[in-house]
Amino acid sequence: SVFKARWGKHSILSGRYRSKNAKGILETGFFESLSGTNGGLNETEIVLIICRGGGDLATGIVHRLHRAGFRVLVLETDHPAAIRRQVSFCEAVYEGKATVEGVTAQRIDSVSEMEEDFAGGCVPLFVDSKGASIAELHPDVVVDAIIAKKNLGTTKEMAPLVIGVGPGFTAGVDVDLVIESMRGHN
Repeated sequence: SVFKARWGKHSILSGRYRSKNAKGILETGFFESLSGTNGGLNETEIVLIICRGGGDLATGIVHRLHRAGFRVLVLETDHPAAIRRQVSFCEAVYEGKATVEGVTAQRIDSVSEMEEDFAGGCVPLFVDSKGASIAELHPDVVVDAIIAKKNLGTTKEMAPLVIGVGPGFTAGVDVDLVIESMRGHN
């Protein structure tokens, strides 16, 4: 089995998954282990992914992860400045809930409310601009999709897998993977 070491809040992540580049992570089968194939997690194990940011790009990421069956919690600021608010889960900060292509994000006032949203098929959105709840929740994956053009405090120590979206991150230094967010064909 590719996935030998257990990971998450009750175990130690194998050093081979803490690769300094995306190619190393992809070659290890880490993502297959998240979905339960290739000797990874089974259906009784629950993965928690925290996405910092609820703008349009973050919403696309969260939408896809939610549709794939992952439990995703969105962390947002108290006054999001997304340009495309009508297609962004951050609108739930103002309206209480926001639906994008059939997926609803619902604002919660405490992280203790997120299980109720997961059970109801919603994506919980919690106002936590500093990400203080990350240490409390011990997520399996953190995705920083704030798109601030600089790192606003995300570190590799936040979860076994930390992904930075957009400029301002260095793979292997402050996050495990960096995903380019520039729009366009190239």
